[in-house]
Amino acid sequence: MEDKFIRVRSIKDIVISSILTITGTVLVIIPSSDPLNILGFFTIVTGLVLAFILKTAYRHKDNGEKFQKKEIFYGNEMRDRLKSALTSPMDFRHTQESQGSTLRMDVYYNKTKAYMQLLEYIPYRYEPCSAVHEHSFDKVSNLIK
Repeated sequence: MEDKFIRVRSIKDIVISSILTITGTVLVIIPSSDPLNILGFFTIVTGLVLAFILKTAYRHKDNGEKFQKKEIFYGNEMRDRLKSALTSPMDFRHTQESQGSTLRMDVYYNKTKAYMQLLEYIPYRYEPCSAVHEHSFDKVSNLIK
C-alpha cells in the first residue's frame, strides 16, 4: 500500500512553517535586545527546515486525493478478526489495541472514502499480508475514533 500513497505537505504543515518563519523575521526586524534577535534567527531556521521536511498528509497516486493515515497495532491472536474486518469494517468492534505489535492496520482516510490494509511485522519492517480494501468513510469511522 505504501507505493499507492505518497507523503505530501498538508495545509497544517505549510501554516506551521510559515508562522515560524514570519515570527522569526519579525523578531529580527524589530529593534530589540540581542537575545531576541538570536531567538528570531533560530525561529527562522526552524521554520525553513520544517518547510522542507514536514509532510504529514498522503496523496493517492492514481486519483490525486489527499488522505490522513492512522496506524493501529494488534497482537497476532487478532489476525482472523482483522482479516474479516477488512471486508466488513462496520461489524468490527474496535475497543482497544491489544498488547502486541505483530500486526498493523493502516487506514488512509478522508471525508469520503478510506483504504485499509493489514501488515505483519517481519524483523525490521512491516510486510503486507492482505490486499488493499476500499470503503466509504462511514464504514470505517469507528476505527478512526
